[in-house]
Amino acid sequence: MPIRNASQRIGRTGERAVESLIDDHPRWVARRQDSDFGIDLEAELADPGPDGQVLRGQLIKLQIKAGATPAPSGAHVSVAVERAWLDYACQFRVPVILVATTADGQQAWWVWAQAWALVNERRLTDARGKTITLRAPIAQTLAAGLDHDLADIAAGRHPVAMVLALRGVLAVADGWENAAIAQGIVELLGRTDYPNRDWTIRMIVDQMTAAGSNIMHWQAQHYLPVMLALVRTAGDALAAEDMVHLVKRGVSHSRVGIQALGALYDAWADHALALGLPQAFTKAQLAPAAWYAAMRERFPGQHPFGMFIANQPEDDLTHDGVTLRLDPGMRDYLRAKWPNRGDSVMLDCLTAASAWIFRSTARCCRSSATASAATSSTNPCRPRASPAVSRTTPCSRAGASASTGNRRRRTSSSCPASGSATRCSRRVSVKSGEC
Repeated sequence: MPIRNASQRIGRTGERAVESLIDDHPRWVARRQDSDFGIDLEAELADPGPDGQVLRGQLIKLQIKAGATPAPSGAHVSVAVERAWLDYACQFRVPVILVATTADGQQAWWVWAQAWALVNERRLTDARGKTITLRAPIAQTLAAGLDHDLADIAAGRHPVAMVLALRGVLAVADGWENAAIAQGIVELLGRTDYPNRDWTIRMIVDQMTAAGSNIMHWQAQHYLPVMLALVRTAGDALAAEDMVHLVKRGVSHSRVGIQALGALYDAWADHALALGLPQAFTKAQLAPAAWYAAMRERFPGQHPFGMFIANQPEDDLTHDGVTLRLDPGMRDYLRAKWPNRGDSVMLDCLTAASAWIFRSTARCCRSSATASAATSSTNPCRPRASPAVSRTTPCSRAGASASTGNRRRRTSSSCPASGSATRCSRRVSVKSGEC
């Protein structure tokens, strides 16, 4: 014969008690969920009226755990749930409330599952167990919540509701293709004070860098306004490792990342100085980025920084064996290219104290021994090349492919900074010798 065990009886008692408490409230209507897939009840906010209750379409979902007892200290009530259920609850666009009741259903407490997950997001990332224990303050009773807090949560007036809504919209902006919306949401998240703000900002960094080194130039331009908005409004929440992730692309650096790094020094100079970014980039084998960070810290408060450097009286600007040689040709080149490339144009023209210390960055760089041989009066950090060819072609080997009309031919292209035929992963215009 079928047997109804004690656990099932206690669970049903708790569900009936919670349903009755909600349905008897003048501002709520309770509905059972016929199919129980992690949600036991639905409650809708209502306004009392002369002829009954006027439903408002503002809902919460409830999962009920019966048999809870207050902790010996009397400060809270603990309830264990499966990690899979918490992940499921966080996918809802409506609030999910976990309700813990005593075995007789006479007392009940509540926890907003999505808000708890937001506050404890870092802990959840590191957790490996199949169950998670949530705690409800002993004063957070269901009866009191129905009068005040739960009504605000259902209506979307709770501060956490705003943050969850913004993060939801940001997630919908798939691929950051709608840059205007993404930029606005990031600015709001950066300016707003809410639980676990720093962790949210770092999640956005992870989302922006998820494309890795395969991101195309046009995609990077979509990221740029979003990345700048993030740095300018929430730069105080960024750590050194976050900046490394924003700047690094494969074994090199990105122009967009360098612009974001510059924005950090412009908007949050003291915070940037405290991060030790030159050392962080050196450790990450990003010597050009380390040089740039060191120059920003050597000359603080200068803007626009690239133009400031182009007008520097010093001939050489060196950090850790990496140098920008400021001869007259180089100064003219920086002034001409900075409006389009920003501060990253300086990183294209660095020289190294020992040959090929930039090999890992996949940039065309020169050693100090060959610097003078490589310099041209028209383009200090690029090679001279035949003016007959105008097509932009990759110079991935000594003989780069080029074409005139429909006819393809081979042309010799030296590395833009070394002055000799060698490997170069940058795209070079054979007409102008310009990356």
